[in-house]
Amino acid sequence: MKKVFDWLKKNEVKPSQNYDRKFFIKNFNLKEEDEIDEVLEFLKIGTTITLLKFENPSIIFSSMGKVKKLCGEISGDILGLADNLFMAVPKNFEIVRKQPKEHFIESIVKKEESEKKVEVSEEDEWMDMSL
Repeated sequence: MKKVFDWLKKNEVKPSQNYDRKFFIKNFNLKEEDEIDEVLEFLKIGTTITLLKFENPSIIFSSMGKVKKLCGEISGDILGLADNLFMAVPKNFEIVRKQPKEHFIESIVKKEESEKKVEVSEEDEWMDMSL
């Protein structure tokens, strides 16, 4: 049994800068606050999208504060997927957030109104001026 665990430890992905433009997605189940340091190492390298699941809700605020600070320094981004599930990406990636439905509808209405203003003919302008 010990050989199996030794083999798993030996073949575990470690942060390294010799990836030759390969990108990875790595899942982290965080139970203690000091486990966030490994996540920060992967983000600094810039080749790993990290999925963070917090087992202990009391460490979310402080741990995500560290991640937020690092993402600000490296131009990364953070997305909350659930109460205890987050995604952090380095600067090589962009999280595209879906526009709220109301905002999308407003932009369509404004576009249609601006197109109507352009379609006014000279005769219509003359008629409006005579009134």
